[in-house]
Amino acid sequence: MAPEDEALDEAVRTTVCRVVQESVCNAIRHGTPTQIAVSVRRDGPDILVRVDDDGGGPGTAGLTPGFGLVGMQERVRAQAGSLTVTLSAGGCGLAVTARLPCEVLA
Repeated sequence: MAPEDEALDEAVRTTVCRVVQESVCNAIRHGTPTQIAVSVRRDGPDILVRVDDDGGGPGTAGLTPGFGLVGMQERVRAQAGSLTVTLSAGGCGLAVTARLPCEVLA
């Protein structure tokens, strides 16, 4: 973690960790991917968290939000952020993207 990121609010840091954790667990549990890419970076005043996998994606039934996805959405919203789930580039697997404001502690 970069020194400037250590000053981030604990709730934001926890939310970043939980989004990554749940996204990776969901990819392994439901998509049987061969690769999972995790990116956490600053994007202007926000932190952008992205987890891409090359697994099976939602299939023909579409994405059915379970407790994990709903929990991620609630955590991200509680930090005034947004969460999206889309198909990964190439059409295989899913991309989970969270954008969180990263106001630092004074």
